[in-house]
Amino acid sequence: MNARLSTDFLHYLSSRKDNPKQPIWLPWVRPLLEKILKVKRIERIYAALPKATTAEQFLEKVIERFQFRLEVDGEDIRKIPESGPMIMAANHPFGGVEGLLLASLLLSRRKDVKILANPILSAIPEIQELVIPTEPFSNRPALYKNFKALRQAVGWLSQGGLLVIFPAGEVSHLDLRERKVCDPPWNSGILHLLKKTRAPVMPVFFPGRNGSCFQAFGLIHPKLRTAMLAREFLNKKKKTIHLRIGKVIHYESVNLLPDDADRLDYLRKRTEMLRYRKPCRTALPLRLRPRRKHRPVSSPREAETFVDEIFNLPANQTLMRQGPFRVAFSHAPQTPYLLQEIGRLRELTFRLAGEGTGKELDIDIYDSYYLHLFVFKEDSRELVGAYRLGPTDRLLSRLGRKSLYTQTLFTFHPTFFQKVHPGLELGRSFVRPEYQKSYQALLLLWKGIGRFIARYPRYRFLFGPVSISNEYKTPSKMLMVTYLNQTRFLPEWARWVKPKKPFTVKKDRWMEDAARRLLSSIEEVSEWIAEWEEKGKGVPVLLKQYLKLGGGILGFNVDPKFNKTLDGLILVDLLQADRRLLEKYMGREGLENFLSYHHSNATDNRSARHPGQQAA
Repeated sequence: MNARLSTDFLHYLSSRKDNPKQPIWLPWVRPLLEKILKVKRIERIYAALPKATTAEQFLEKVIERFQFRLEVDGEDIRKIPESGPMIMAANHPFGGVEGLLLASLLLSRRKDVKILANPILSAIPEIQELVIPTEPFSNRPALYKNFKALRQAVGWLSQGGLLVIFPAGEVSHLDLRERKVCDPPWNSGILHLLKKTRAPVMPVFFPGRNGSCFQAFGLIHPKLRTAMLAREFLNKKKKTIHLRIGKVIHYESVNLLPDDADRLDYLRKRTEMLRYRKPCRTALPLRLRPRRKHRPVSSPREAETFVDEIFNLPANQTLMRQGPFRVAFSHAPQTPYLLQEIGRLRELTFRLAGEGTGKELDIDIYDSYYLHLFVFKEDSRELVGAYRLGPTDRLLSRLGRKSLYTQTLFTFHPTFFQKVHPGLELGRSFVRPEYQKSYQALLLLWKGIGRFIARYPRYRFLFGPVSISNEYKTPSKMLMVTYLNQTRFLPEWARWVKPKKPFTVKKDRWMEDAARRLLSSIEEVSEWIAEWEEKGKGVPVLLKQYLKLGGGILGFNVDPKFNKTLDGLILVDLLQADRRLLEKYMGREGLENFLSYHHSNATDNRSARHPGQQAA
C-alpha cells in the first residue's frame, strides 16, 4: 500500500472536478503535503502491522495498534441480525474510525458485510473486499461511479447481505446556518436502496465530532476536510468511541410518509434521535443521583381489616364483577382500613415509577371526601388497583374550588367549572406492580369508571392530571409535550387554566420539526421515546388511554411535592369519544342510558340540576 495510498490520496485531493488527471504541480508540493497531512505516518504504521489474511484480522490489528475502544451496550449488539438483508445507516462524525470499529463489530456477528465508502479506502488491499467505493462529490465522473456503486449495493442486499451506508457522504462538519457541527444533507441513495430491495434499515449513531482545525479548514474548501482525515484518525488514538444502535425500521413505516423529502428526513431523525440515549457507562451514576430521603412504606395490614369493609358495602356500590374481581366504589368513612391499603399501595407503586410522596402512605386531605373506585380480587383477598374520583357538583357546592386536588397544580378561572359542570375529576390511579404486566387490571378500572358514569350519566366531562414520571429523560418529556401541544392542545379550554409551575424547556427545532412533520400518532411518539429510555419504556399507558378516548391537553405543570413529576391536565368530552370504546367500558345498556340522558338534556335542561346533587 505504501506509495499507492499516498499517491491516491494526494491525487484525489488535488484533482479538479472537470479534469481528474494529476496536476503538474503535485510532485513539487508532495513532500510538504505529506508532512502536513500525516499520510506518510499512516503508511509507516500500516507497514509495521503484522500480516493479516482477512479483513476481520486486519481491522483487529489496526484497532489494537491505535488502542481504539468501542463502547456499545450488549442489548444493542444483540439487535444485529446474524443473517438476512439489512441496511445499516450511520451518521459520519469522524470520517474513518467509526467505519473501522463498526465493520469490526459487524464481522464478529456475520461475515456478509460491505460498506459504501470513500474510494481512498480501496487503496488498502486488506479491506478492498469490504468496500463498495462511492464518491462524496457530485462531479460527472463521481455520479457515474456512484450509479455503479448503487447497482452493486442493490445486488448485495438482494443476496441477503448487510450494507453499511453513511448517507451524508461527507464527514460531519460545522454548518454556519445551523450553528453546529452536524452531518450535511443526506443523500437520497438510501431511499433508492430501500425502494429497490425493501430491506429493513437499522439506524446507528456515533456521538462526537472532529476537532476545531478540521472544522476551520472545511470552511475554506470541502476537500480540505478530507485532507485532514488522516490527522483526525491519528488524533483518535486511545480514544473511546461510543456506539448506539436503534430499532429496525421497516420499509412499510417509511413508505407511509407522503414524499421522499419526508422519508429521508425520517430516516435521518430516527438515527440522530439516538444521541439522546445516554451511554450505559454514564447512565448508572445518573440513576443514582441523590434524592430526598424517603420514609419506609408502611407495612401491610391484615387483609381482614379492609376485606370486611368491602363486603359490608351496600350492594349498589358494586359496579361490576368479572371472575374473581369485584369493582366497587366507597366513601372514606365507609372504608378507613381500605383507604390505608390504598395509600400504602399508591406510595409503593409510585416510588417504583420514580414518583411518590416520600411518606409512609400516599394519603392526603382530599382522600377524606373524594370517592374511591377500586378493583378487589376476592380469591386472593388483594387490592389490585384504584382510582380517585371527584364529582364537581358534590364538591364545589360544599367546599368550593379549593376542594379539588387539581387546583394544587393549576389555577382555574371560574368559567372552566361552569363549562364542565358537572364534571368528574380523575386522579391518583395505580395498579399494583404484580398486575402491571397484564392490561386486565387497568381495563377493569376503566370499566368501573364507565359503569359509574352509566349509573350517573350527568358526568359528560372527565378531567384531571396524568403523570409523566421524572424518571423519563428530558428529551422524552420534551417530545411528548411538543407532540401533544401540537396535536391535542385545546386553546378554547386552556384559556381558563394556568399551570402553577409550568414545564419550561429550551426550544428545540429538531424536536418541533419531528413532532410536526414525521409523527402521526402517540404510538409513534412512544416508539421514538423507547429508543433512548431504559428498558424500552414508551409513553405512559394511562396517557395513551386518555388520548384514545379523545382527550385533549390544557397545560403541563411540574409537581415538586411528587418528585418533580410532570402532570399534563387532560380533558375528555365523553360525547365526542369513540362510541365503540365507550360501549366497551359502559356496556351497551349503559352507553344507551348515557346518550339518552344527554340527548334529552337539550329539551328538559337536566344539566341545570342543583349543584349539590350527589353522585352516590
